[in-house]
Amino acid sequence: MTIPSQSGPVLGELYHVGLAVRSVEESIEKLTQLGVTKWGPVWDFKMPARYKDHEGFPGLKASFAFAGPIMLELVAPTDGDSPVSAYIDEFGEGLEHLGYRVDDVGMAIERAKKVGMKVEWEISDSVGLAVAYMSGDALFGMHVELVRSDPVIHVLEWLRT
Repeated sequence: MTIPSQSGPVLGELYHVGLAVRSVEESIEKLTQLGVTKWGPVWDFKMPARYKDHEGFPGLKASFAFAGPIMLELVAPTDGDSPVSAYIDEFGEGLEHLGYRVDDVGMAIERAKKVGMKVEWEISDSVGLAVAYMSGDALFGMHVELVRSDPVIHVLEWLRT
C-alpha cells in the first residue's frame, strides 16, 4: 500500500493522541502524578453520531492536556456503542487514536480511504460533519480521528445538563 503523493500532509495536522480509559478522573490523577498537570475541563457529552450504520447518541467523557507540543485526550465511554467502548472491551485501556485537524473532513475521508481506512463513526454539529472516526484496520489497530478545524466544532451543544 502506498500513500498518495501530494504537497502537504496526507490527512492534516496531527494535534492529539487519544487514550481510551475507563475513568477520565482517575486517569487525570495518574497522569498528574507523572507531570501532566494542565488539564482542561472534563466534558460529559451525549452527541448525535452514526456508528456502524446506526444513528444514536453515545455518551463520552473527555478531557485534554498539553504534554509538550502535543495534546493528550482522555476519553471514556459512559453509555451507548462507540469505537471507544469497543476498543476498551477488546483491548482494555490504551492508545486508541491519533487526532488530525483537517480543513475539509470529506476530502480527508477520501484521502484516508486511499490507504485502506474506512469511516466507522461520524459526528455532526449544527454546522455539519464535524468529526470522522476512521477504522484502525489499516493502521496497526489504531483509529484516526479527523476533526474539522474551521468552523470550530460546537461541542457545547452536546454537553449533558
